Amino acid sequence: MSSQRANPPDGWSVADEDMQISLYWGDVGEGKLAANTVGLNAPQPVMIKSRDTGGDAYVFTSGDKVYLWNMTMGNVWQYTKPADLDGLLTEMRKPAGTNDVDMELVHQVV
Repeated sequence: MSSQRANPPDGWSVADEDMQISLYWGDVGEGKLAANTVGLNAPQPVMIKSRDTGGDAYVFTSGDKVYLWNMTMGNVWQYTKPADLDGLLTEMRKPAGTNDVDMELVHQVV
């Protein structure tokens, strides 16, 4: 894991006890199922909102793209600006209101 990924932005966690990778991303995990529903294969978890900030969102990658799984609503969003993980993490570390991030809802595959 790069130092960029090992040091999540404020309000996010990479701690094993928070991420619960086998629960969310195992064969029948909700995160994996959400990703598969929109046509994404082999999702890789990156970080989860920390418990102190709600624990309701999970950033993951699939291929070279970065996504957000809204755990409450069950939908998946793709980060389009910046589109790469390092760029996203840089923007997320900026003070509130100064970051420049865009996302698009990924629609379910029928």
